[in-house]
Amino acid sequence: VTSSGDFACLGVLLTLLRTTLSLSTPPQYHDVIHRTRDGAEKVPSQDCRFNSRGDVVVNRRSCLVGGMSVASSLVGVASLPADVYARERDVDVGGGTDITQTVLRKNVDAIYPASMVGVWDCARIVTAVEGDEGQAKIAWRCLGGTGGSAFANERYRTKFVTAPPNTKQYAQYAFEGKSLEGVVLDRGFDMQERTGCSKLQWNVETPDILVYEREVGSTLELAVVRRRVELPSDQGFGMDELIKISTSSSGGLLLFGGDSSLQRAIQVKRRYRRAFDDQGNRIVQGLEIVKTFRVLDGVAGTEFPTSTTKSQIVLTQSSPPPS
Repeated sequence: VTSSGDFACLGVLLTLLRTTLSLSTPPQYHDVIHRTRDGAEKVPSQDCRFNSRGDVVVNRRSCLVGGMSVASSLVGVASLPADVYARERDVDVGGGTDITQTVLRKNVDAIYPASMVGVWDCARIVTAVEGDEGQAKIAWRCLGGTGGSAFANERYRTKFVTAPPNTKQYAQYAFEGKSLEGVVLDRGFDMQERTGCSKLQWNVETPDILVYEREVGSTLELAVVRRRVELPSDQGFGMDELIKISTSSSGGLLLFGGDSSLQRAIQVKRRYRRAFDDQGNRIVQGLEIVKTFRVLDGVAGTEFPTSTTKSQIVLTQSSPPPS
């Protein structure tokens, strides 16, 4: 049995091999006829046809999709419908993710345990950098990294606040048989404490966008376009975010190599667990993995990261939660 995907793949190969110019007489097109085992004839879609000269003529979109199928597998697969391919640009295709469109529950942030409300001391240590160190350094700086040298150890304060009323229904979780309401990270407070920046815009009710001025006259915007959340449990909690980073400046931004038109895609994964230190104080230990990706025409190549940075995070409560 021959599938339309097989003809699409064959069409790609024959098209590449054909070197003769088109004849003056317009060719007449005929549908390709598939004959099944029981002798019945089946006329497929117009993705693949023969013309009067015996050429296999393949729809251009089918060629592209068929070519992708050959590259990923030696077995031909049916091509995607053209309307689905055009409509669902925000869906991962071939390892790429469209960062110009947001695919997440709007204004619903990552959830932390209710017991974490208040101010905490945060200690960060970069433990490993893999791949392009330059790209990793840019991502580290964009996310707030500071210090006399790249990937320096950091200590700063961070804060967790109650979830806003419009998202409280998504902050509910069960722990030890009780229904609790989680808290969210005050991203504005966290960034100001980490970088010392004086100009920053962030709102707990619209947590997906954070804008701050890292250097005079140069503004960075961090926009979460995808997010997965692991609600608190006895096994831990965490989140996985894909962040689009863009900049606006008159003279370019040093973080971006002087090009003020660049967009970057950074994936941030964090996972935490509750623990106790040597003195019996309650702490939260975390592991952070940050990956960078190339971006072309608004599509991030999320299948192949250009760098990976791993960090350890330790949170120690510096102020008791409100009663």
